[in-house]
Parts: sequence; structure tokens; C-alpha cells
Amino acid sequence: MDNLPELPSRVQDDFEADRVKAELQYAKRGEQFPHHPQFADGPLHQMLLIQKVFLTFCKHARSACRAGDWTPTQAAAAVDAAWPAICDFYVVRERGALSEEQKSKFRAALWRVVNDDQQWTQHLSELAALAEGARATAAAPSKLNLPTKRSRRRKTRPSQMRRKAEKVNSPMPVPQPGHRKRGRPQTIPDEMKTAAAELKAAGGTNKEAAALLYNTQYPTDQQRRNVPGILRHYQQRTKRPSSPVSPRSASPKPRQNKG
Repeated sequence: MDNLPELPSRVQDDFEADRVKAELQYAKRGEQFPHHPQFADGPLHQMLLIQKVFLTFCKHARSACRAGDWTPTQAAAAVDAAWPAICDFYVVRERGALSEEQKSKFRAALWRVVNDDQQWTQHLSELAALAEGARATAAAPSKLNLPTKRSRRRKTRPSQMRRKAEKVNSPMPVPQPGHRKRGRPQTIPDEMKTAAAELKAAGGTNKEAAALLYNTQYPTDQQRRNVPGILRHYQQRTKRPSSPVSPRSASPKPRQNKG
């Protein structure tokens, strides 16, 4: 069969083995009619041989498609090319040389029988299912790669990514004198308050006094506003007279019993 499409190597050997079995069964057809040999020479056996070999080729073409060696389109094209190749090969071998018109008429007559065979219907159904599965597999990656509505909403902008990278790569800030953590009250030594009070008495500003109290070159607005209250409270505390220590009361004299 020179014009028969070659199947992939993993199924070509299986097809050849099944074809040999079909030809062996055809060669032994006379054993089924030992007392009526005329039945063994009828054209029906030749037609059954062609039909069986063709449907066997269809089965192995589907196997190649399931294994991933062929696509459903390649399998369908190979089956279409295999039908005339198989049919012409056996009809010429059994009947001798025939014209193209005679071979075409024989193929058309035999195709009606093959087309009504249940195995051919099964072949078409399975091939259609394989083609549908291949389309679904090809479309699956594109659906998975589409960003969902939530992922599009949470997409990070390049500017945000740069700020995050700079934040990660930037060194940790070194605590400077006068800096304190938020939420923790700062204790100002009395010496600093005294110096700030003298500065204010000499005509200094709240900014200068805040710089001295908080030990910073650039005091905040809140620190400047705190200066009058801090100095007022400090002055009131220093001017408050210390309470005299009460002498320890003398122990009461022991009572004398009046005799």
C-alpha cells in the first residue's frame, strides 16, 4: 500500500499486526465452508476484508490522537486518504488491473456499506470528542491568564513599587539627641527649664526657649506653644514654700494611779 498514510511509530506496528490477522482470517475463509467451497469465493469476503482493515486503521488513528502524536485534524485527513488506498489495493490484488472508473465505482458501492457500519459511527463520535477536548485545552491557558476584576483592582503601580523598594533598601534612621518616640512623655531637666526661663526673661523668643528645652535645632509648632506652660508650671513649683516638717509628737506621759 504505497499511498497509505503511515501512522506514528508507536501505533504503526499494532496496525500492521491487526492487518495481518485480518488477511489470515480471509485466507482461511474456505475452512468455514468445507462442503460448499463456492461460498468461499464470493465477493462478500473481499468486501469484509477491506472494511475490516479500513476500520482498524481508523481505530489506530484515534489512538495516535489520544497519545498526542496526531491532532484530530491530522487523524481525519489520514483516514480520508486511507480509504481509497486500502480499497484499491485489495480490489486490484484480487481482481487484477482495473480502470480508475471501475475502482471508483467499487469504492462508491462499498462505501455505502461502511457508512452504515456501527464502528464507523463510533469513529466519528470519538474523533469529534477528541477535537472538542483539544479546543478546550487550547483555550484553557488563555482564560487562566486573564486577570480577574479583583486582581486588576489590586494591581500595584510602578511608583508604589519604587517607594516600597526605597523603603526596604533605606537604612534605619539613627536616633538623634532630643528625639523621642511618639506617645511617651519627655522629661525635661530642671537645669534646662532654668536656662529657658532666664532666656525668656532676657527677651528670648518661644522658639529659642523651645530649642533649649527640647534640645533640638528646629522645634515644632507644638513645642513652641508648650514653652509658656512649662515655664509657668516650673516657676510656680520653685516658688512654692516647702512645708515645714512637723516635729514628732512627744509620747504621752504614763498615767499615774491616784492612790
